[in-house]
Amino acid sequence: MFGLPQSKGLYDDGASEDDSVLEEDVGLTENQQRLLWLIHLHSRPALTADDTERWARHQSIMVLVYEGVVAQALDYDYAPSPEVVDGRRMFFNVSQEGKSDLDYLREEKLVNGLKVSSRDHLPVTMYQISRRGLEVIRGIDEYDRSAVESFARSPSRALMVVDFDGSDFWLAAADEEGLPVPGGFRKKSSVLAIEEVSYVSSAYIPACLRHGGRPTLSNAHRVHECTSSAAGTIRDDLEEIITLSSVSIIVGEYVPFGSNQMVSLNFTMGSPERVLGGFYTAAVQDDASRADFRMDPGLTAVQILDYSLAGHVNLEADIQLPEPDGIVQIETFGVSINANGACFYGLQLEAVMDRVKDAISLDHLSRLLVDVQTDSSEIVEPLLSPAQRRALDFVYRGDSANRAKVSLIVANEIVPHLQAEEYLDKGEYENELKQVVGDTRAAYGISDSDTLVFGSHGLLLAGPNSRTYEPLLCSYVQLMSMDAFAQNLFSVVSVVQDDIRATASQCRLSRRDPLLLKEASARLPTLERRVLLLEKIVSFMEESLLSTEIPEPPLTAAGRALYDRLALPQLQSEMARRVTDIGKYVRETGQELSVTQRQAQHIAESRDRDVMGSLETHVVALREAAGSPNMARMVYALEWLQWILMSLFAFACLDRLVGTWSVADTDWFRSVYQALIERGPMVWFLLSFLLLAAMTWFMAYRYNRRARRELQDTVTVRLEIRQSMNQARLDKFLAIRTVLNTSWDLGPEGDRVVVSWIEDDDYATRWSGVKPRMVMTYSAQLSQILAVEVSFQRSLIPDRATHLSPQDLRDRVLALLDSNDVLVPDEFAPELVMGPSEAAKDAKRKRALFARAEAEDDGDSDLAPPAPFSRINPADEGMAPEKAGPGEPLSARQVQPQPMLPSETRDASQATPRATGTAAVQSRAGQQAESARPAGGSARSAGGSASGSARVPFGGEQAVPGPATKDVARPGAVATSTMTAGLPAGTMLPAPADPSVDLEEESGRVPGGAYQSAGAGAGDDEEDEDEDEDEGGVEVYNGSGSPVDDDGHPDAKAAGPSGTSGRAGGSSRRG
Repeated sequence: MFGLPQSKGLYDDGASEDDSVLEEDVGLTENQQRLLWLIHLHSRPALTADDTERWARHQSIMVLVYEGVVAQALDYDYAPSPEVVDGRRMFFNVSQEGKSDLDYLREEKLVNGLKVSSRDHLPVTMYQISRRGLEVIRGIDEYDRSAVESFARSPSRALMVVDFDGSDFWLAAADEEGLPVPGGFRKKSSVLAIEEVSYVSSAYIPACLRHGGRPTLSNAHRVHECTSSAAGTIRDDLEEIITLSSVSIIVGEYVPFGSNQMVSLNFTMGSPERVLGGFYTAAVQDDASRADFRMDPGLTAVQILDYSLAGHVNLEADIQLPEPDGIVQIETFGVSINANGACFYGLQLEAVMDRVKDAISLDHLSRLLVDVQTDSSEIVEPLLSPAQRRALDFVYRGDSANRAKVSLIVANEIVPHLQAEEYLDKGEYENELKQVVGDTRAAYGISDSDTLVFGSHGLLLAGPNSRTYEPLLCSYVQLMSMDAFAQNLFSVVSVVQDDIRATASQCRLSRRDPLLLKEASARLPTLERRVLLLEKIVSFMEESLLSTEIPEPPLTAAGRALYDRLALPQLQSEMARRVTDIGKYVRETGQELSVTQRQAQHIAESRDRDVMGSLETHVVALREAAGSPNMARMVYALEWLQWILMSLFAFACLDRLVGTWSVADTDWFRSVYQALIERGPMVWFLLSFLLLAAMTWFMAYRYNRRARRELQDTVTVRLEIRQSMNQARLDKFLAIRTVLNTSWDLGPEGDRVVVSWIEDDDYATRWSGVKPRMVMTYSAQLSQILAVEVSFQRSLIPDRATHLSPQDLRDRVLALLDSNDVLVPDEFAPELVMGPSEAAKDAKRKRALFARAEAEDDGDSDLAPPAPFSRINPADEGMAPEKAGPGEPLSARQVQPQPMLPSETRDASQATPRATGTAAVQSRAGQQAESARPAGGSARSAGGSASGSARVPFGGEQAVPGPATKDVARPGAVATSTMTAGLPAGTMLPAPADPSVDLEEESGRVPGGAYQSAGAGAGDDEEDEDEDEDEGGVEVYNGSGSPVDDDGHPDAKAAGPSGTSGRAGGSSRRG
């Protein structure tokens, strides 16, 4: 119980004279005093700075007031009214008299009011007894207090508080803090149990909504079914204050519609068919193979009255639902659905309970309106598309069956007929009207006989001329329906924004809790769908406002007065501004969602990078641990242990063969035994100990020596290649090697093959006498070599002066793959041609002519002797490949140079790197070579080829690659790039004297893989002074095979002593 601070006389049963004065000044009735005491029990103001204030929710007070009415402690009436409970719209038995007395207590400053917002952005009202109210309750006698506490307390005298479990209200015993006691007394409240009444209705559609067709049918002939057995479930004695005669009810709502959906609806209902109408349901037959279809009872019979395919449809709908025993509800709706989203459901009341047409009580009418609002949702449910149903469920938060609608009540007569202002008396008349229109806002006299009452849930127009104003009333209902829909839509937009902000907060906190990012990522697609749905709904509303037409003002004075009171143009303008404003919020919501999505993506990518970095760190740590000395020592120790166990097993087998024989039984050992063991104390022990120490030292020495040699001397280099390959050549390359291990990793994004072998082919020359272990990683699906890992023991290199750097190993690996034609030229580089052709010979002759012509123009017609020839660089000649003939070695390639005019020359910057990750190394190496090259020696390239290839004499000194030149070659120049990696230092290749001669016919194989020309040029005996400096660079030759300088003149320095030039490692490629 919420008590009050103890003060003198605060809880005295008797009332003093001052109390009587207070009571007389306030003038509280018995119901108001009991209501004030009820609020006092559930609230408490703060009388000191250390006190905590208590407030009671409006709905909790209304539930308690209803329980007081049922317990006959409060003399009020109640009627169902739509209320929002925990974000859901539910019909609630509300006492309008109790609400009126509560407002009076607030006006008299006896009760404080507090407005707060719920998490759904809906207003909530709280009540608290005021200081003045604390003084007033001192005058309440014990009888009234006991009457309130009879239903406000449990049998154990604990205060009962209201608890909502999502579907029902409960009265639960509470502790001193006002919280329900677990396992304590609980009683279910019947505040949500709506009472039923019997009635007969006919379909009603205003004439302004009809477009031809037959008139609606009347059920007046079935009135006797209701009056003869009029029954209901009303539990309270009703007091009739106001009655209506000849009542028509129109319930309107807005549903997002469009022309295409209107067409689909007409075809769904069979409007263009011969037989119009039938039964409809929203159930879906999932199993099309079944011959029958079963469903729960509750069909809607529809008869089409008139329609336009893309504009509207008017129909009669008869709901056939089972009713409780004794209840008769003959319910036929007139339904008008329009493409602008306006939906009207009309009824003409023929009889309610025992009243036929006239003298219909508002108490009965309030309960009938509940059926009209819920049943109208069931009528339209099977007629809507799935997209429309999803939109309604979204806007009304999964409770579209109880969505808000606007009620229009039109009656020919209201009894008693009073002035409009007299109905808003804050007493019994106004409370009676609140039961059907909600909280009253205004009342106007349209004429002497017509009265208009505005309420929060609809409006009432009563008078003999009321039906003549149906066009204005229908327009008002349409706009107010959009208003109710817009209110819910705006609330939903705020909820979605809160969800997006909560998701963004989860993303920010995901660094502390990784699971939050998973939850946020799972919510983002749902939020995106909601934002898209919001955008679509707003677009439908904008189209509806554009297509909504306001009727012209009537010519009569009463009609003009009604038009002014309804203020339709102003209402439409305000509605347009509100929809535009909602559109702004929706766009803002979409932008917030985009920011949150990018934030989540950034965090996910950052986390992936962190995970990959951490994984890589752990992999490196595991690899280091696997190759660490401790791990290796464990492996070696295990190997030693295996040898020891095998030795023990062998000796054990030997013991089984010799039986009980022992060396101590022999004559020769007996004398040793006596001398060492029997006669020499401790001698045998010392010998045994020395033998154990010697074996231990030997094992430790061998163990540590092997560990130092294999662990501290192992070099491992991983080379990133990422270049296209020839799968057939690779298979042939691996077939002639002893493969140690092969593993395939097949995934949805491709494959990954890892193969390892010991490279022992020509290891003495190519690998400086060491047999490296090669591990190649490639993709067979992509035909690409990804990486090659080379590992060897440095101590096994015969020449200790030899230093194999990572760049040195890269060049040797590429040379090995090139020599076996495993690597394929890049797609931008010209390809190779296998074997000679006439076109190649013609191209060479033309180039020679161009070179001679240029030389004559410069005044120097003497051509140098033929230059050394090695395979022509295909990247500088623009050649196409042909397969080698049978029996032809792959290294014996001859190319077909194509004619190249001066305009066809290219800049050196267009050269394509041969392998990813090597361009920077080659560039640095080229710069070093350029700085070390003497005057007069320069690297040249024809066709703008800028390529410096590494010449690494294994076992000797490493030469740096040649520089990249920017010189533009002269016509007829042929560029060759030499690479001697894999050959002994000084190995050169002789060239033919005449480039037009078929090299395949004239060349012969010489030891070491070089090719000897059949004829020698004139300058074969001249020796190049700078050969050692220029042999690793790029040299330019004229059409006859002679070296030329930058200007195309013969270069005598470039000609070797025998016209030879060294190269190894397969075809030359642009660096």
